[in-house]
Amino acid sequence: MELAVGDLRDADHVAESTRGVDAVLWVHPTTGHRPTRTLTPNAPEMASRRRCGRTGSPAWCSRAVSAPSRATAPGAGRLTTTRPLDEPMSWVDPRDIAAVAAGRLLATDWTGRQVQAVHGPADLTWPEAAAASSTATGVPIEAKQITDDEQRAALREAGMSDVAVEGIAGMAMGKREGFTPEQPRTALTTAPGTLAGWAITHLRPALQPRSPSP
Repeated sequence: MELAVGDLRDADHVAESTRGVDAVLWVHPTTGHRPTRTLTPNAPEMASRRRCGRTGSPAWCSRAVSAPSRATAPGAGRLTTTRPLDEPMSWVDPRDIAAVAAGRLLATDWTGRQVQAVHGPADLTWPEAAAASSTATGVPIEAKQITDDEQRAALREAGMSDVAVEGIAGMAMGKREGFTPEQPRTALTTAPGTLAGWAITHLRPALQPRSPSP
């Protein structure tokens, strides 16, 4: 494997760094300073100039799991959302998204645009997700509904730009207002990775108290 470091806005760099490849997974980064759309034109440019037969791009997921934020109480966590807490939704392990994308790219029998949904193994309400995370980590985690403005403030505090903040807030509002997945849950679209399994592997180490430095 060879690592090529450069600027995704530079079409020449993108084309040169993908020389000789047959398939590309083009992941749109969440940028802190400029709209992601300024990075996307280089994807078709790269595919055209290097004749990459298959170019895949992950889209918005129901919810790829992420770490709950710390609450004010020591040793506690909080899982926040602008959606109703009792509304069940799919929770997807990012590794399952990567596995589906890799499988698509390795296949040689498709062309054009294809959509592949990735649902987690079960739809969970936010309290159910918080309870699963609490059991997996041993850290009390509560689900809390917040306002759109509170979400924006938290994202800005995390270092995101106004463009990124409004993009995430807009997606959250869209999913809250009668969103219907393009592909329903089926045996094909249901992925195996559980929220609890992800939390044990990734969340538990992040939430455990740190030992004081000697």
